[in-house]
Amino acid sequence: MSPMPSGENVQVSIVIVSWNVRQHLLACLHSVEEQTKGVSFDVTIVDNASTDGTVEAVRRAFPRVHVIANAENVGFARACNQGIRETNGPHILLLNPDCLLSNDICTLMVQYLAARPGVGMLGPHIRQLDGADDLHSPRLLPTLWSDFCDRSGLADRFPRSRLVARHHMPDWDRSISGSVEGLSGACLMLVRRALEQVGLFDEGFFMFGEDVDLCLRMRRAGWQVHYRGDAIVTHRGGASTNQVRDSMVRHGLISRQRFFRKHRGPLYALAHRAVNALLAVVKLLTLAPWSVITWRQRPRAYLQWQLLCLCLGMNHENP
Repeated sequence: MSPMPSGENVQVSIVIVSWNVRQHLLACLHSVEEQTKGVSFDVTIVDNASTDGTVEAVRRAFPRVHVIANAENVGFARACNQGIRETNGPHILLLNPDCLLSNDICTLMVQYLAARPGVGMLGPHIRQLDGADDLHSPRLLPTLWSDFCDRSGLADRFPRSRLVARHHMPDWDRSISGSVEGLSGACLMLVRRALEQVGLFDEGFFMFGEDVDLCLRMRRAGWQVHYRGDAIVTHRGGASTNQVRDSMVRHGLISRQRFFRKHRGPLYALAHRAVNALLAVVKLLTLAPWSVITWRQRPRAYLQWQLLCLCLGMNHENP
């Protein structure tokens, strides 16, 4: 990686949280080097105790990248905050390690923010590997209905439906730019002075939910949340979370419960727990007979049992 300025000369501080995705991270860093030309930048990697040689590989291939090697997995929100505190650029680009930058998006996003001083958060146009739009950003903020559609699988089965996938904004023309409710933390540019007013990520979110929580807090504090359609990022998706899929499902439930309790109140959160308990019961009853016949269904049934226990408060990970 080419020399990076330090201190007050940096325009963009890029923060990447990593966990056991060495090859994806190295490809991401190469894309940062190749596609960040119009602004000065530095890069901070926060590694959550990877066991695949990530830290050594990054230090060897990119010696000017600052690496924070955590002794344990502290979660995404806390790791992001670690990286943010270690930097001082006026703009912070949070970037997942399985993302690839293109068309000098850092410059495009900095220019966009410079022309709109009221914007505190800006998201790019995120595409999947096959070129299709990632419908998780931009998006509407979570509701009980949208959570039900996600948990039941209806939103994935009918991704263009205005009824069950409305929160994914399937009709939004993602080539245009403008104000939105929510953005994905997979790639997100933050204005430091806005963060100084609103606060960093809520570390009570171990994984998932911290991005929409910050979006809502930004908007309530008077900052705008925007999306730029011509700043394009390719996101592989799930490079880390797919390694521990069941654990991520549980963390997703816990995080959504925290979001609703924090922003919608205890009754709304109670309704969320009841709906998810019912979903877990239905899925458990559906899977139980097959679990007797074939062992392959047993992990799926056990996961639903764990989710039911979470909703009923029978587990130490009680939301």
